[in-house]
Amino acid sequence: MSEVVVAYSVNQAFLLPCAVSLTSLVRRFEASPAAAGQALRIYVFHDAVLSDADAAMLALCARSAVRQVSVDVRPFDYRIPPLLCDAPQWNNIETVATLLLPDILRQHPRLLFIDADTLVVGDVMELWATDLGGRPCACVPDYDATSPNTGVIVYDVHEWNRRDLTNRCLTYVSTHRTFHVDQEPFTAVDGAEFLPLDRKWNYHGVDTWMYKRFGANLPADDVRILHFNGPPRPWHAGCPRRYARLWQAVYRQTPLAGAALPHLTMRDFLSFRMSPLEVYLGESIARHKLYLLPYLVLRRLRMTAHYVRYWLSVRAGPWLGSQPEQL
Repeated sequence: MSEVVVAYSVNQAFLLPCAVSLTSLVRRFEASPAAAGQALRIYVFHDAVLSDADAAMLALCARSAVRQVSVDVRPFDYRIPPLLCDAPQWNNIETVATLLLPDILRQHPRLLFIDADTLVVGDVMELWATDLGGRPCACVPDYDATSPNTGVIVYDVHEWNRRDLTNRCLTYVSTHRTFHVDQEPFTAVDGAEFLPLDRKWNYHGVDTWMYKRFGANLPADDVRILHFNGPPRPWHAGCPRRYARLWQAVYRQTPLAGAALPHLTMRDFLSFRMSPLEVYLGESIARHKLYLLPYLVLRRLRMTAHYVRYWLSVRAGPWLGSQPEQL
């Protein structure tokens, strides 16, 4: 029996999102005619933070009466060099895992990585069978249309390791300053090129201002994997994002459903509402110069708030925001 191999990388803060994503993945795998005769093997890597009870809960999420599904929850057994990452929340092994997994799981010829803050809403077998054309991996482009968004990656593990990309990418992020430590090596390291995927496979930035860079949102029935990167997160009660109720419906199918979701913070709510207003004003400037001043004021306020918060998180210690988002 052939296997579909999927990997996640989490910390304690993303245990609940991972449980929901894993549940949605298994349900879609069960419903896929193309998955007949296939087994699903899921790896969940963590930095020695998940307990045996956490691992048992994730295994419950993956139970299937229709398909053969296994879950292997294990800590990273991998030593990485110090990273020159300017973003404290991404300066960790859970984030840089996208550069490590093909080396760790080199016994598998192909690998699919999925971020924990995702929801699988369509059949992924077509994605699994993607012809990479000799490239080491495939990703959906990020907002700049050149670098990848690494929330979903299909790897040709043999080709990745033939090019020694784990070592070369780790060398890059330990000798060059980066912000997106998991994305920048794909465009900076020779041989790390990726095959661009249709964004239905990683519908990132769901319902946020950033999607103005892509144009209108995709129809819901065209999306295969939703990616809720950035606040507000759907694992907060009252989240205003599109598809948040869909995420919460899957959440109620998990063993964690008895716990009440935390309320959305006012900061996350306002940042979500402010950004679409900024885009609207920016688009309106061409028609009405009157919008120029409020647009510039709003943009300056948002950018100032962002940089002040980042500076405080770096200079003033973890109590001002450098800790991962809590559930």
